[in-house]
Amino acid sequence: MPLSGVELMKLSEAELLELFQPTKCLICGVTLHETTTGCRKVEGGCECSDCYFKTFSEELERHPIAVPRMHRGA
Repeated sequence: MPLSGVELMKLSEAELLELFQPTKCLICGVTLHETTTGCRKVEGGCECSDCYFKTFSEELERHPIAVPRMHRGA
């Protein structure tokens, strides 16, 4: 949402820093851009797509999604 000059002048210093400070990845620290690095919202902030899917795949390896089945011939 665009801000008018009057609204911009009413912001506190902390709000201004938050507004103009680029978002960085929690894991690798790269500056996030939705079109180039991705920006996945996670608990505690944002991650780039590379870090997000790396973390996601590590969790899948630890806790695989599978239907328990009986093995035949074992």
